[in-house]
Amino acid sequence: MKNNLYLIILTLLALILTNCSVDAESDLVQEADQTRISIFPSELLFVADGATESGDEVLNAIVTVNPFRKKYHNWIASLEENSWASIEPITFDGDDVTEKGLKIKVQPNKNYKRSMTLTITLDDGTANNFKIVQIGEKADAYVNIHNGITQLEYMADDIKPKTLSFDTNMSDYHIEVAEGVDWINVVDKGNNHIEIVPTENTAEDAGEREAKIFIHVGTPETSEAVAVVYIKQLAPETFSFIWGSSLPDHKNVGKAIKMEKLEEGLFRIDAYFRNGTLRIGRYADEQRYPQYYLIADSRIGVIENEDSDNRDITIPAIDIDGMRSLLINLTTLQYTLERITTQNSMPDHMLSEYPTRKYIARDGTMKEWIVAAIRWDGGNIIPKLGGKLVPSAQTASGGYKSNDELPQHVLDPKLNPAYEEAENGGQLQGDDKYGRIYSYSEMLTGVARGGIDGAINQTFPVGWRAGDKIVDAAGNEIIIDYVTNAMMTGDNSIDETNHPTLTWQLQGICPYGYHIANAQDWLDLAYSMSVKSQEDSYPVNAENITYKQFMTTSKGINNMAAWLRNTTHWQNTPIADGADAFGFNYFPTGFRYLKQGWQMYGLRKQVWVPLLFNETKAYRLNVVINNNAHTYVDMRNVDNGNAILPFRCVRNYKHELE
Repeated sequence: MKNNLYLIILTLLALILTNCSVDAESDLVQEADQTRISIFPSELLFVADGATESGDEVLNAIVTVNPFRKKYHNWIASLEENSWASIEPITFDGDDVTEKGLKIKVQPNKNYKRSMTLTITLDDGTANNFKIVQIGEKADAYVNIHNGITQLEYMADDIKPKTLSFDTNMSDYHIEVAEGVDWINVVDKGNNHIEIVPTENTAEDAGEREAKIFIHVGTPETSEAVAVVYIKQLAPETFSFIWGSSLPDHKNVGKAIKMEKLEEGLFRIDAYFRNGTLRIGRYADEQRYPQYYLIADSRIGVIENEDSDNRDITIPAIDIDGMRSLLINLTTLQYTLERITTQNSMPDHMLSEYPTRKYIARDGTMKEWIVAAIRWDGGNIIPKLGGKLVPSAQTASGGYKSNDELPQHVLDPKLNPAYEEAENGGQLQGDDKYGRIYSYSEMLTGVARGGIDGAINQTFPVGWRAGDKIVDAAGNEIIIDYVTNAMMTGDNSIDETNHPTLTWQLQGICPYGYHIANAQDWLDLAYSMSVKSQEDSYPVNAENITYKQFMTTSKGINNMAAWLRNTTHWQNTPIADGADAFGFNYFPTGFRYLKQGWQMYGLRKQVWVPLLFNETKAYRLNVVINNNAHTYVDMRNVDNGNAILPFRCVRNYKHELE
C-alpha cells in the first residue's frame, strides 16, 4: 500500500509540475508564487450502491496544495448541507513523503444521478470546489428531437410555423429562447410538440440573424437534460421583378412577376411575350425605384427615381413575340433573349415558301393558317424528319406485320428496301412537293426518325402522357389528359375548360411562332366555312360545330370536306362552289401505316390532330375521300407509332386579357 501511495503522490507531483511553465526560470518562479489546490483522483465518481467504479466502499483522495510554496497551508474540507456524502480527513504515509487527504463515502442512490460540491479552503482563505457525482438507479434524463433536426432555416419572408417533436423520459419540460431574441415565438402544442414561428426579416437593411432554442427536461434535483435547436433566418434576397405590356398573362394582371435568381445581379424568366414594353424592378412594388427597362440593342436603361425628368422617359417597345428565355444582368446592364423552341423545327427563312390565309374564328378573331402541308425534312441531318410521299402508292404497298419485323431506325438491318422510300435506302420513289408525312413523336419533339417509330402501337414519349404538365408555345400551363367523345358535353366552352388539350398550342416542328393545328383550330375552321357557305350548295350548319359532333364516329361535321378540297387536285368528288376561293389548298397526300404500307396517294387525306385518346392513340382528322359522296369530316383515334401522317400549322395567338 505504501509503495502504491508513493507512486500516486509522485504522479500527482508530476501532473502539477506539468501544469507549470518550464520554458524559462522566470515562468517557474511565477508559477511557484501562485497557490493552487488539487485533488487526486480528479473525478470523484460513485455508482448507485454507494461504491466507487472499482468497487471500493470508500474513495480515498489526496489533497495537495502547490508544493512550490515554502510553507504548506492548512486546509479544511466541507460539503453542502443535507448531504448524502460524508468526508473524513486522513493522512497518507509513503516511504519518503506524507500527504493529507480525505476519505469520501456516499449513501446508496435509488433515484436519478446527483451531484454535490466539495469545498477545500486554505487558512489564507483560498478555496477550490470539486464535484462529487453519483449515478442513480433511475436512468439519466434525456431529450431526443425526432429525425435529428437540430437546425432550422427560414427565408426572410417565411413565417410559416415549423413543428418539432421530441422524446424524453421525463414528465416535465420547458422551452427557453436565448436571451435577447425577440423575433421567435415558440408555441407548446403539448405531447412533446413545439411550434416555432419567426417574424419577417424583410427590412431593406436587414441582415441574417441567428438564435437558439433550448428544450429543458427534468430539473437539477431529478437529473436534467437539454436539447439545443439552432435557428437561422436569412437576410432578404435582392430579387428582380418584371412587368409591362409584353407580359399579357391574365394571371399576373397588375402584378410584377418574380424572376428566377441565378446569382447576385443575374436573373432569368421563361415566358410568353408579345411585342411591347418591359420594366424591371428590384421589388414587387411597381412604384419603387430604381427601375430598369429593355432597349433594343441588348442594353438595359435605368430610371433612378420618380423625378419629373424621369417621368418623361419613353420606354421603347421590344420586338419579342413568342416563348422566350430572358436573361438580365443588373450588374452590367445587359440582357439576352433566346427563343424557346423545338429542336429541328422549321427555320424562319422557309416560311416564305408557304402560303398563309386568315380565317374567322368562333370568338370573332382571325386565325392565320399555313395553307399547305409541312415539308420540312430537318435540314442537314440523318435520319430525316418524316418521309416523302409515294405517288405510286394508291393501294397499300408493303408493311411490317409485327413489331418483330419493324426496324428501329433507318440503318436497322431489318429495314426492308421494298417498303422504304429511296431517301431511307429503299426502292420506292417519293416526292415531298405537297408535304411530308411524320410519326406523331417526330412532329411533337423534333427527334428525327425517318418516319419510323420503334413500335407499331407505341406509348407516347415521356413528358407527353396523362398527368404531365406542358407549357405550350403560347405560355399556357396545361395538364395532359386523355379525351374521348363520351367526355364531350356539346357545350364547347365547358369542354375547353374541362379539357385544355383541345386548345393547347404545341409548336412541334412548326416554325417558331406557329403551332400544330389543334382541335379548336379545326373547329374554328369549320365555323369559318359555315360563315362562307350559307348560299353555297354545301352549307355547313353552325349548330353542328361542336367537339361532341366533331369527334363522333358517324359523319362528324357534315359538308366540311367539300370546303377543304379544291378543283385542281380533286376530281369526281363533292367540292363546294366556294372551295377554291376559300383557299385551304388540301391535297390528297395519302398516308402510311407501318403495318399496312403506303397508300391512298391522290385519293384520301388524313392529318394529325394533337389530342390524346389514351397512352397509345392520338387523333387524326378523317375522312376526305375521292370517288364517292362523302362530304363530312370527323376526328378519330389512330395508333401512335403505326400511323405516319401530315399536319398543318397555325400562327400562335394569345387571347386578350379579361
